[in-house]
Amino acid sequence: MKVALDVSQTCVEVAGCGWAAHQIAQALSAKANPGLRIILYHHFGTWANSATDKGFFPDNPSVQSPLADMTGHEAKILWQKIGNGSMAPPGNPDLIHSHNFSAPNTGKIPLVYTVHDLAFWDLPHTSTETNRLLCQDGILQALENAAAFIFPSQFTQSRFLNFFGDVLSQNRQSHQVVYWGGRFPTISQPKSFSKDAPWLFVGSLDPRKNIHKLLQAFDLYWEKSRQKRTLLLAGPRGWTTGNEWNHIEALSKRGRARHLGYLSDPELLKRYGNAFALVWPSLYEGFGLPVLEAMSQGTPVITSNRTCLPEVGGEAAIYCNPDSIESIAAAMIELETEEEPYRDHSRKSLHQSTRFSWEETASELLKIYRDVITSSTCPSV
Repeated sequence: MKVALDVSQTCVEVAGCGWAAHQIAQALSAKANPGLRIILYHHFGTWANSATDKGFFPDNPSVQSPLADMTGHEAKILWQKIGNGSMAPPGNPDLIHSHNFSAPNTGKIPLVYTVHDLAFWDLPHTSTETNRLLCQDGILQALENAAAFIFPSQFTQSRFLNFFGDVLSQNRQSHQVVYWGGRFPTISQPKSFSKDAPWLFVGSLDPRKNIHKLLQAFDLYWEKSRQKRTLLLAGPRGWTTGNEWNHIEALSKRGRARHLGYLSDPELLKRYGNAFALVWPSLYEGFGLPVLEAMSQGTPVITSNRTCLPEVGGEAAIYCNPDSIESIAAAMIELETEEEPYRDHSRKSLHQSTRFSWEETASELLKIYRDVITSSTCPSV
């Protein structure tokens, strides 16, 4: 079996979708052998990179990267030819898996399409118009071109089926939930209560992450807390966050908060490990990688009581109403009040994180790939 994977988003500053593509490619590449060939597409569909040198490249003779040396212009021409049927996909794969919201026509080669989330429809004000149009176009392309859909959570699948359930049935397009894993191995021992460890937020500073309410809640927390921990924010600046950025700078001048910017994996792992807790009152997620990654380090998590987050956090997370700064601040104060409940949350976090792994994700995907290939090669009834 030869499987082609879209790793186009691993070539740029990586966000959630790119990390999922990277980890899936890494887990499947680890399983590659003469009977399972992996083909990596560093340009994919409408996503053409200016350079690919920062992309994912495993050291395995059963993995090939036929587009790695192409320019973005050359890649656009290639995918146009694949789309109009004048050229076959490089490497002659049996199946192609898309991760970047692009769903090109792949001819007789079945396409599996990942729907990361539907925030661009459910919460359109939290996305740019350019991003909304890109994602919407990708979904509509997938409804025409994809043989199967993958969702990282039950919530995301439910929202998609709410929009398109009858269409999938009519088109005989299969769909399945395949949970993601975390980037970091789970530590063995729960964390000790610290009186000065900081709060941590991880993610881009954009409206969907609810930065506005987080900062307001932090101000309220600072007024009421006896310990007054600082807040660290790790991630790129994002968009339409002028007021939030001014708020962060004001807090920084007072020594209460600090924006760390985009962090490498080793730096991020260190921040997860040193944090008192992750505070993550996001308004909408398709999976919520930071929740799982913080838990893998025994770091308790305060997160939203909506979308997919209860699926990932289980009984370990502390849930708040993301629309209420009082709810967010109260959860922060309660967590730092007593040591034994804190350690209990740390223990539960470690246990919850072991329920997810990229190795299991890869195994589930391989089963789906085989079913899709078999269905695509069977004669129609």
